[in-house]
Amino acid sequence: MQDFYYSFVVDALASHYYQAELLLYSLQKNAKIKKENIIIHCLNKVDEQFINFLKNNDYQVNIIKPFLDGQYSNKLQQLSFFQSYDNIAGVVLLDTDMFVLDRLTLPKHIFSAKLVDGPNPSLKTLDNIYRESGLTRPEQVECDWKIPNARTYNNNFNGGLYCIPKKYLQVINKSWKKWAEWLYNKEYLFSTPAEKKHIDQISMGMALVENKIKYKMLRANDNLPIHSANPLVSFDKTIPIKVLHYHREINQFGYLNYDKIVDEAIYVAISKANKDIYKFNNLHFFDYYNKSINTIKYGNKDEKDTIFEKQIETLTKENKFKIYLHAGSPKTGTTTLQFFCDTNQKLLEKSGIYYPKKYLATQSPKHQWLVSILLSEDYELLYNYLTSVCNEAEENGYFHSILLSTEGIFNHWWDFSPRAKNMLHIISKYFNLIMVIFFRTPISFLDSFYRQNLKNPQIDHIAAYGHDLSFQQMYNIKWFRQHLDYLGFIHQAESLVGKKQIKVFEYSDEVVKDFFHYLGVKLDHEVLENTTRKNLAQSEAIIEMLRVINRYPLDSKEKKEVVRKLYQINDIISRYSDKKNYAVIMKEDINMLVAKQKDVLKNVYNIKI
Repeated sequence: MQDFYYSFVVDALASHYYQAELLLYSLQKNAKIKKENIIIHCLNKVDEQFINFLKNNDYQVNIIKPFLDGQYSNKLQQLSFFQSYDNIAGVVLLDTDMFVLDRLTLPKHIFSAKLVDGPNPSLKTLDNIYRESGLTRPEQVECDWKIPNARTYNNNFNGGLYCIPKKYLQVINKSWKKWAEWLYNKEYLFSTPAEKKHIDQISMGMALVENKIKYKMLRANDNLPIHSANPLVSFDKTIPIKVLHYHREINQFGYLNYDKIVDEAIYVAISKANKDIYKFNNLHFFDYYNKSINTIKYGNKDEKDTIFEKQIETLTKENKFKIYLHAGSPKTGTTTLQFFCDTNQKLLEKSGIYYPKKYLATQSPKHQWLVSILLSEDYELLYNYLTSVCNEAEENGYFHSILLSTEGIFNHWWDFSPRAKNMLHIISKYFNLIMVIFFRTPISFLDSFYRQNLKNPQIDHIAAYGHDLSFQQMYNIKWFRQHLDYLGFIHQAESLVGKKQIKVFEYSDEVVKDFFHYLGVKLDHEVLENTTRKNLAQSEAIIEMLRVINRYPLDSKEKKEVVRKLYQINDIISRYSDKKNYAVIMKEDINMLVAKQKDVLKNVYNIKI
């Protein structure tokens, strides 16, 4: 019995390597496709490590050259490979951004694909193309998304999945390329550059018309998009979803997003896919993927950037300090460490380290001014603060290093703009900047972080601060979950200040000892005994009181006063009320979320979370 072959193209993109791993895994595990029936076409610029991975795992690899634009048209290079294949039923062409959930039951003797989701390109553009080509215009139909006045041709198929019987392989290969080249050279036929990106699917429709090839429309169940909440005309809830087409809806933790999904059946299908990904323990290219989406690329410099860079360069000409920036994360003994630095400046001074007593109005002696400046993108103020700190270090003794500490760097990392992060990059170019970060196990961290966010005053742009929220409600806030992206923070920081300039620690109760051992500061036993300054454990009763208090629009000053009084109450009732770990109830979800990062952090950065 002849089988269909499954074929897809991998471009020279780190995201494609990870997507390809997921697709290969799902094709074999869920669709039961034999490895020998899968062909991976790799662009000639694909990383050699990925090519070797495929070959070492006995996959069939075909190296191809870019076609036309070298981006969206490379998939046209696949069919030539199958010209010499005799014992074959046909070929299923796939995009890499697809996850297969079940065995595929595609028509074997007729071309089949799913209609496009929306009218891109527009019907007007398609009319102009067919008019100029001389081809017979196909029948008009409604697009698959249920949106008003969205019409297209009934042969305008989504390019994510084409099922092509063997008898059509040669003729489609020739005609598909011919019309793609014809369209590529007639840019004037397209209303927008975005429309031209769809040359591959338009030319496929033209090839079908030219060769009078009959075709069958597949349901959305066979190629289901998850990048929009728009309901789909062809989606049948009574039958299984076979393939998810996720486009860019994959998050930094390596899982498919469901944020835009309102349909329960689709939500269940995405959950099934994510559980499969969770069980896939041998992913080789997740770290590649996370790094690719977390490499900071700041745009063109403007006058402010240029002036600031010259100022920092001038500042460091006479005395180039090493700057240790203790960036957090929150709830990893940062308060203990900051109070230790503040009260033991003489001890640090003996080791040539200056901890400037330049604080904002915060409860802890930390350098929160750095966070405020980065959030406001105030170049001048940052230069003034750095100048002041350097001058103080020069005046107060011999120091080779300056130590700054604020967990707000990590806490607000995803609130900082690319420009704000570029300010750190500029500083690192002229100072020897080393970022130090501690990470805590996710369950423990999120429990403490939840409590802290309840205590915080409300801030308009941070939905997790100071509101009456259960742990589950707060966990559903993307900003809150994002703080578990330890690997993403590391990769972004590395792209700003350099891989060797990031020091990662696994949090323990001996955070002060660990940190200052790294700095080369000797601490005797008596000094270490005085470093234990634990935040008071909040009883379950206090957490409930905080949630009630958060229903009222208190300003920052009022909230601090209320929290202070709550701690007085906590002193009394804590012996009657045990501390509850709120994150435990979501333990399975949290462990699943960080599973892929956990492996990389252990194998690459030698920390366990």
